[in-house]
Amino acid sequence: MLSLFAALPAIVLSLHFTIAAVARLSDALPTLHARTYRKTQLSAAKLYPVVPFRDDIPKHMRYVGAWYLLTAAMLAWPSTRGSLPTLGLVLFWTGAGAWGRAKSGLKFRLPLMNASLGVLVYVTERLNG
Repeated sequence: MLSLFAALPAIVLSLHFTIAAVARLSDALPTLHARTYRKTQLSAAKLYPVVPFRDDIPKHMRYVGAWYLLTAAMLAWPSTRGSLPTLGLVLFWTGAGAWGRAKSGLKFRLPLMNASLGVLVYVTERLNG
């Protein structure tokens, strides 16, 4: 029971990255895909040094979606969950999301919450590991 409780932040964060990846990689969730597309149109140019696609929104979404899917897999896998590369990916992509949203005038609470969850996952795994 304790291990499930300790893994809960990683499960929540992995699920969020998976849903965000699906919203970017396909239109299986049409409403979320459309909303993500509209927000990406606003923030893609601001993320140009980080994401190499400024004007091509579908390529931008596929690129970020692939990285999100990798991050979700690393969070879901117990042996990589508490690693520095996983924490680095979480902090990098949540930081990029917060930066792009802030520069676009959008709310950026969710990326900051996810960064906090990422740090919590890292600390929890290190303490229990």
